[in-house]
Amino acid sequence: MMTRLTICLNFILLPVFAWGEVPNPYPPQAGEKTLVVRWGFESGVEGWTTHQDVVMSHDDGVMKLMTSAPDPIISSPKFDVAPNSLVTITLRIRSQVSTEAQFFWNSHQIPGSTETRKTTFLITKSNDWKTYQCSMSYEGRLQRLRFDPATIDGKVEIDWIQVEASPRPGLLIAAVEQKNVGLQAVIQNRTAKLVEFDLNGSTVSLLADAQKKFPLDDSLVGSQFVKPVKVTVQKSGDPTQSRTAVLINPAGKDDWFRLTSGDLTLEVASNGHGARILKRKQPVAVIAPLAWKPGHLIDLNVRQEGESLVCSGGPVTNLILRFKEGELSYELEAKEEIEGPVVRALGQLEQGLLPGVEHLGRGESSSSTLDIHGPEHIRYQPPYWHVTMPLMSYITDLASISLAWEKTSLQPTFATPNFFDGTDDHRMSLQGSQISATLRIGDSFAEGERLSDSILWAVRRAGGFPALPKTDMTTEQEWDLSRTGLMKSDLFEEGAWYHAIVPGHRKMPDKPKYFSDMASALFRLDGTLPNANHLHRGGGHIRNDTAFFVTGQAEQWLRQIDQQAANSRRIQKEDGSYRYDGEFKAGHFENTSSGQCAQHAVILLQHAKATGNTSSLSVGLKSLEFIKRFRTPRGAQVWECPLHAPDLMASAKMVTAYVIAYELTQSREYLDLAVQWALTGVPYIYLWNEWPIQRYASIATLCATHYQAPVWIGRPVQWVGLVYADALLDLYEHDQTLDWKHLANGILISGIQQQYLEGPTVGSLADSLNLPSQKLLPADINPCSLMSLRMRLEGPQDRPRTVINGSHRIVSPFPTKFLSETEIEISAVPGLTYQILIDGKRVRSINSAGRDVISLSPAKKN
Repeated sequence: MMTRLTICLNFILLPVFAWGEVPNPYPPQAGEKTLVVRWGFESGVEGWTTHQDVVMSHDDGVMKLMTSAPDPIISSPKFDVAPNSLVTITLRIRSQVSTEAQFFWNSHQIPGSTETRKTTFLITKSNDWKTYQCSMSYEGRLQRLRFDPATIDGKVEIDWIQVEASPRPGLLIAAVEQKNVGLQAVIQNRTAKLVEFDLNGSTVSLLADAQKKFPLDDSLVGSQFVKPVKVTVQKSGDPTQSRTAVLINPAGKDDWFRLTSGDLTLEVASNGHGARILKRKQPVAVIAPLAWKPGHLIDLNVRQEGESLVCSGGPVTNLILRFKEGELSYELEAKEEIEGPVVRALGQLEQGLLPGVEHLGRGESSSSTLDIHGPEHIRYQPPYWHVTMPLMSYITDLASISLAWEKTSLQPTFATPNFFDGTDDHRMSLQGSQISATLRIGDSFAEGERLSDSILWAVRRAGGFPALPKTDMTTEQEWDLSRTGLMKSDLFEEGAWYHAIVPGHRKMPDKPKYFSDMASALFRLDGTLPNANHLHRGGGHIRNDTAFFVTGQAEQWLRQIDQQAANSRRIQKEDGSYRYDGEFKAGHFENTSSGQCAQHAVILLQHAKATGNTSSLSVGLKSLEFIKRFRTPRGAQVWECPLHAPDLMASAKMVTAYVIAYELTQSREYLDLAVQWALTGVPYIYLWNEWPIQRYASIATLCATHYQAPVWIGRPVQWVGLVYADALLDLYEHDQTLDWKHLANGILISGIQQQYLEGPTVGSLADSLNLPSQKLLPADINPCSLMSLRMRLEGPQDRPRTVINGSHRIVSPFPTKFLSETEIEISAVPGLTYQILIDGKRVRSINSAGRDVISLSPAKKN
């Protein structure tokens, strides 16, 4: 994807300042760089040492590394860099693998290395030498670097590494703030003494270790619409610090070029500096700048041609704007990379979305530390491959503003509040030399607009979900692979199974169990009957209870679901909620979430559907009423993830719960809510690909385990996607707003791509995937969820189903239909004895003739 030999990585570890508790998107401008140390490897590895998972050698002036998963580590010899310096690391690499690499810092003040003291960058596979550069901040005297060159098996060659340092400025522009039509600069003094300095031509002073807001004389004049203001700080002995902010007055005046679409108006300033969008004459969004080269506005010549506006000037050779049916088309060609359109949604934030990276609720800030405490919480300009679908969206109290684009390699910017320009609007933009994008303007949150509407628009605009990934594996080969995983891999032991294994480290659970999900999958596959007298319910991530019904243990199953539902009824709060006060509550604004409540709603409503239990039904519906207050899927994975963290599992559980509620009540409202929550899960699925295994891979959650590591952004966890796909198939039986079955099938195929084809856990599903390296990462999970989902997509019935008429309900492991009010027909397996549950109470055994016609009338007493 990248063709330049020098790749600059602006992943500097920026501090979070007190101003507004938002990041500073501009790194401090350093003074002249001084070379600290350079390792050229002319005569050897020059003091570098290995720690684990790597073999180091030297040949012809090159350090050669043979890396092994999961965590190869080497470290530098000791060197010294004084405190308060900015460090730049540059290295020349030739790699046989594409992979993430990391540098960790170690100082005399803070020895060792942790996930919070690192910078991460991407190494691309190439036969040519490439130069990489990254910046690093640290505390104390920098003394050593740890380098993790890969996450997978491979060969990495290093020609040289050098470390440069430059003086860290004592004064820093921490932020800018627009106040009305003026600007104030937030300046931070990081020295231990009072300093005098020049701020935009005026001499001012600042106390030691202090931060202060300084109003600037430069401001918008009269009714001026857009104006760039440069903030410059000069102090003797310090490198000059400067940044340019773009002031806006949404109600300003200009000699506008206008395009209209219904009650919407696009007004473009005569000099092309910016534009605004009015809804019923009220500004709801500003595009400022319309095209931006860092540091200054681009003057554009604007002319109207028919129903389009055509602009050009400076590096912009052609910019065409079209406005129709509430959508603004933006087509740009430039001689160099620029930023545009810089869209600012106005009003109070109700929801925000950058798929795969941010999923925000009311008033939340992007790049927050609520779910990630390490440096990777800063994600206002994420790597392009972290974005799962090309869409950004803000819903405010004024309108919904969504930006979709064509070329997935464009660099997005997403910041709320807009800490780039110091305003309380909500910023999104793209960077590139060719930008084809569409801006959609919809209703406000109060008018009923939701993120789900923007997601639906983006999918339909793209022509629906993309084509299914290609796989060379036939259905028969897949069944053979999965069967091998269940019966011949290390997952199987002493006639029972482990849920998952981390090879050489851990088995889950500690002892194998005869799990019903595995037994059910094998029975469905080839008729193998479990021989255990006591099944353990579960084992996989998609529940399949067939084994209970074909081994004479349906009553045991009924007791278990009765007990589980009784517990969910018992712990429900008076308002219908479920509460969580564990270790991962920190940072969340309350002790409940959509995911917490939906998990119990599913248990209750599944129980009500299978048994007719009216208490479970009423309590389950009460929980769904409480869930209506939520707008973000989050908090369904608190075994290791924050309660606040947005996650796909919550979307899945809410789809399942609302679909069952619809089936039991026939209330259209529940089905509409199921569709809405299904749409919230779409942004967690990759709808494009650069690597062979990417399209339809699923991001499980937008957080870090234990707030620290690993960070799950950009790292698919497919088993969570399988649970979501299973919920989509529930929805597909009643709704075709989108082709939910196609989406589920794509997720399944991506899961099949992520199965191990060899090794001790052959046939199992990797817990996660490193996208750049395409490396499957443990824990290695049993394949029965893959099997159950594929059977559901391809076969008549993969698990017990409930059928209901006016008088009776039947839970049956085989396809069942009512012939009359009191008679059913079951298509089963000749010669097999199986059980059904009648009306939630009676378990009946049937010796199958293949086609079994059964009377539901109670047996007559003699």
